[in-house]
Amino acid sequence: MKKKGMVIFLTILATLILIISIYMDKQKFYKQLVIHEGIKDKVYYDTSGNRTIGVGFNLERDNADQILRRVGANFQDVINGRYSLSNSQIKLLAEMELETIEEDARKAVDNYDSLKDVRQRVICDMIYNLGLHGFKKFKSTIGYIENKDWDNVADNMLKSKWARQVKGRAKVLASMMRNGVDTYDL
Repeated sequence: MKKKGMVIFLTILATLILIISIYMDKQKFYKQLVIHEGIKDKVYYDTSGNRTIGVGFNLERDNADQILRRVGANFQDVINGRYSLSNSQIKLLAEMELETIEEDARKAVDNYDSLKDVRQRVICDMIYNLGLHGFKKFKSTIGYIENKDWDNVADNMLKSKWARQVKGRAKVLASMMRNGVDTYDL
């Protein structure tokens, strides 16, 4: 009886560890985004000329008004510079985005859930920056991810127009993808 109970316990424990391991560390991802995107409580223009706020939240997107309302902010007041987001609103905005980004990552990369957390964060960082449509243009890179060919993943990332635009960010993310190790102490 004790043996059977121990087997059941170990099976449940292994299942929980597996479930936990397939989810990216959202706190580390938020910290990583803050490093790459910066954090601003008022509207600013990103490198593409889009009005942005918080941790790179694009105010030009179709549903920006609805999303800002969900964090307790008035779109017009934010756009017109009459309202600054609080730190908790900024973090909530990023966390709401993350749920969608992880869903998008699972759609774009077949083996997303089997990847190490650090590599999941690289994919999500790119989707956050490029959008799902932009990330899906990295067809060869996605193929290399699915084949776990990390050197070619990193090389392809660095050869892209995106890498020329985001410069240091691309180098850091490519290194994280190549080595499967955090570049930052998050």
